[in-house]
Amino acid sequence: MDGESRDDISEKLKLLTIFISKIEGLTEVSSTLDPANLTQILNEYFAGMSQITARDGVALGKYVTDAIIMFFDDPVS
Repeated sequence: MDGESRDDISEKLKLLTIFISKIEGLTEVSSTLDPANLTQILNEYFAGMSQITARDGVALGKYVTDAIIMFFDDPVS
């Protein structure tokens, strides 16, 4: 940094709900499925969960393997 500009770090406290959804037992089941079936299951799961976020104004945090993280009550940040 050359000192020409200044970026301040600030905080903002919020009360929100974090929702984590994961497919129970997927690790065990995935070893018995062919890749196409596993991909179909994951696509259907993530598509359905993503519809919830779009419909209810929930912020999608991220996907982690077979889990999805959503933030309720804070759709902007």
